[in-house]
Formats: sequence, structure tokens, C-alpha cells
Amino acid sequence: GFGHVLLKEFSFPTDWTNLNQGSYGACPKVVQAARQRYQEDMDSNPEAYFRTNFSGDGRTKFADLVDDARKAVARYLDVDVDTVVLVENASHGINVVL
Repeated sequence: GFGHVLLKEFSFPTDWTNLNQGSYGACPKVVQAARQRYQEDMDSNPEAYFRTNFSGDGRTKFADLVDDARKAVARYLDVDVDTVVLVENASHGINVVL
């Protein structure tokens, strides 16, 4: 469902109507919870995310998570993973292409 059925999935105040999802893209509560878990994991050992390579293959935890996300998108779209690029937002993506 859409509309009022999904309101309970978001953290919007009950006295407010969101009319601008395109600019800011509020996340559902389940996504907020997952984001919090990643944030806590990263904060507990930032070296593993951005600098240190524990596996010895030249990769960081952050790079592995990005690649995992790209693979998931590629599977969903049924395309080769090398054709999937993640960008910060739609404007950035358009600027990269143009």
C-alpha cells in the first residue's frame, strides 16, 4: 500500500504532512535502524571501514559494503555489476553523465 497506510513506517510528526520526499527522501524506520547499526559498527572501528585492510586483499570494509550494494542493485535490475554506479543523489548522477 501507499499513502496513509505507510505513514506508520516513517518517523514523521503526526501533525505534519510530507510533501517534499524528492528533495530529502526520508527513510522508513526499518532503514533508519539499519543505518544506525552501520553507523555504530563504523564508529566502533573506523580504521576497518576506511583505512585498514584486515583481509590483505587491498579492500576496506566500506569498499566491500559498496560493492555488495552494487551487486544487489545489479541482481535486481538483471544487469552486469560493472554497469552499476552509486552516486550521492540524482543531480550528481546527471552531472556525472552529462
